[in-house]
Amino acid sequence: MNKLNPSISVIDACCVTGNTKLWTVDGIKSFKELADNEEDVNVYCLDIDGKIKMSKMFHPRITGYNIEFLRIILDDGTELNMTENHMVLTKDGYVMAGDLNEGDEIVKMKDISDLPAEISETDKRFTEYEGTKKGTVIKRCEVTGDEFECVWEERELCTKTGYESDLFNMKKDVMTSSENYEYVKVKSVEFFGRENVYNGTVAVYHNYFTVDENTNTIINQMD
Repeated sequence: MNKLNPSISVIDACCVTGNTKLWTVDGIKSFKELADNEEDVNVYCLDIDGKIKMSKMFHPRITGYNIEFLRIILDDGTELNMTENHMVLTKDGYVMAGDLNEGDEIVKMKDISDLPAEISETDKRFTEYEGTKKGTVIKRCEVTGDEFECVWEERELCTKTGYESDLFNMKKDVMTSSENYEYVKVKSVEFFGRENVYNGTVAVYHNYFTVDENTNTIINQMD
């Protein structure tokens, strides 16, 4: 919390505004709705080869209060509201919102008919955590398989050697061309205001899809 102004939080988290709509297995839900209900939820996400997978988003929550955010308008009218360090999938890989420029091409999902029916057996052991949202949780490292303890209020990432580099490789090497992708250009990027911001943690893949219900555009973002 900012000591000079307690109404302003200082965070490094990558976040979206509460009215951002998340594409979940049970339909489209806002981050605020999920956070208010303290609801973990299964979501669709991308693997490094650009294939749609199912995983679990843990603890959708407020990650900052009265935080400055960007509004990104795409050529098709889609609006994205997020902090400047939040990452979206573009033709050049995952890019922070603050680094986007007019004319950059955002990946837009084209075909969503062939969806997984459940979380794969390989991934399930990373989605069945023990603990409570009020205290600590026991998780398994997605690199080493070792169990570790963390608190929900922090970013729930394993600190084992290799974990951060693995996430970096995901951001760098994820497939950015696919028969399931279209591309829509960035029309404008500007700081729009301050709001409470939200996020959740997606096991294994650390990304999710959001939906603009006015344009039906589905965008992939890092958690």
